[in-house]
Amino acid sequence: ANARSAFETAIAANDGAHYATLGLAQVLIDEGRDAMGIGMVNEVLDGALERIEDGNKTLQDYRLIAACYSMLGDNESAMTWLDRTSETGRKFPLWDATDPAFANLHGDYRFNQFIAAAMSPESR
Repeated sequence: ANARSAFETAIAANDGAHYATLGLAQVLIDEGRDAMGIGMVNEVLDGALERIEDGNKTLQDYRLIAACYSMLGDNESAMTWLDRTSETGRKFPLWDATDPAFANLHGDYRFNQFIAAAMSPESR
């Protein structure tokens, strides 16, 4: 429990806290503590949706929302938010393809199109 609270304190202290929280949620889910992990994912999702409703739109939040929906198994919503990030002119980074948060999207035709576009010579 001490290691966990130290980890949570560390991630709360930096800007990557939302992604670190999703990482911790993934560990909990992998360990079979689904309710706790899903609760953390929903917390991150609610916070990001609130920031967007308040007019504080950031590409990081769009990606964060997509990652949360993917982790919750809602591929349709995840792709909707990934589409919104690309509409803003953001190129799809290849590391998104290997991000465990997007594992549920592997095999989805639209997600594979993002990957193919990111790998094309024109996008470099």
